[in-house]
Amino acid sequence: MTRTNLSVLVGHDWPTDICDNIMSKTTIYSPKSNINSIQVKKDTLSAVGLTKNVRRIVTMLNRDGKAVIYSDETIAIKGWPGADAGDAIIWSTKNVPADISDEDLLGDKRKIGMTLAQGSVFRITELGPGFATPMHRTRSIDYCTVLLGELEAILDGGETIRLFPGDTFVQCGTSHSWHNPSRNERCRFMVCMIEAHPINIAGKILDRTPVWRMVVSSLLTMLSQKSAKDDVKSVPPQELPTKSRIIVSTHNGEGKAVVLLENDLSVGSKKSIDGSGSVLWGTSSVPADNSNNDNGQETNESSFFYGSSFELIELVPGAVTKVRQSTSIDYCMMLTGELEMSLAGGESVKLIPGDTAVQRGTSYVLRNLNKEISCRLMVCKIAALSLNVVNN
Repeated sequence: MTRTNLSVLVGHDWPTDICDNIMSKTTIYSPKSNINSIQVKKDTLSAVGLTKNVRRIVTMLNRDGKAVIYSDETIAIKGWPGADAGDAIIWSTKNVPADISDEDLLGDKRKIGMTLAQGSVFRITELGPGFATPMHRTRSIDYCTVLLGELEAILDGGETIRLFPGDTFVQCGTSHSWHNPSRNERCRFMVCMIEAHPINIAGKILDRTPVWRMVVSSLLTMLSQKSAKDDVKSVPPQELPTKSRIIVSTHNGEGKAVVLLENDLSVGSKKSIDGSGSVLWGTSSVPADNSNNDNGQETNESSFFYGSSFELIELVPGAVTKVRQSTSIDYCMMLTGELEMSLAGGESVKLIPGDTAVQRGTSYVLRNLNKEISCRLMVCKIAALSLNVVNN
């Protein structure tokens, strides 16, 4: 085939040697591939052996405005005191819209509670067999995807939703509890939490659960779980859906959490601007307005520029995306397959299931390294403040 200069093709001034190197390996991604073609299997991630530690790659811009790697390290999932559960804080931003300048490289050093007031948090949470969190509400919109095992989302309106690897649950400020229904297996899920405005229903403000109440509820929950540990019964396994799903919560007229929609990913998905992914949900602004049930259904993808979006990227075997020009902070989670992420500064990293990446206003190209199977990546994009350098 005739080699095409990638920088000319996508209208972006990347170094010619980097573009030629990518182009020599594969072809440009074709929108003909179906984002919903992958059939989800129960052991999709358990088969690859997710470790207790999590790899995190963070990018930044160098003095020339080129994307480079700021850090590439492995972090541990830290246990919660007295509980068979824990989490790892991948990154955070002090505010939303986010500051992605070099003045804010403290994303992994902040003290984080359930959320970060006025900001955002990207975390991986793991629950032991039978573990359940107290019922709670956060002042945030939460984009959640199951990575390993089974997870139940229990809403205070009475509904319980069983989630499997690849399923996404969007919590729109609703009161909920997380429960691992298995007696033997652990579950792990990613959560991107973004500050939202308090919800007002019929003059009643539904704000975050107070810290003291969470502490007391946690202690009571742990005591009850320990005392009943020997009596825990395995929840009968359910038939695994053939496709990943998206479930979104909202509030009824009494302020109780209910399911707004439940679809497989072939229903209502919107293509991202560069055609390589499908937008699952989004908000037109940050902090988000969780009282607006039309957030992710009616707003077109381009209007998420000032808000947030949750995107599933699927690349067919050997495919490569156009340059993804990011003016946001992107929280990325690798789900399946093997992926190469190439930066304009010349560096490339290989991602495997369980790896995370934080793209801080940097642009990048994604390439599926596997010639036989598709790969999938979840990306949460959060609007950011303007940079003083040219984005590359």
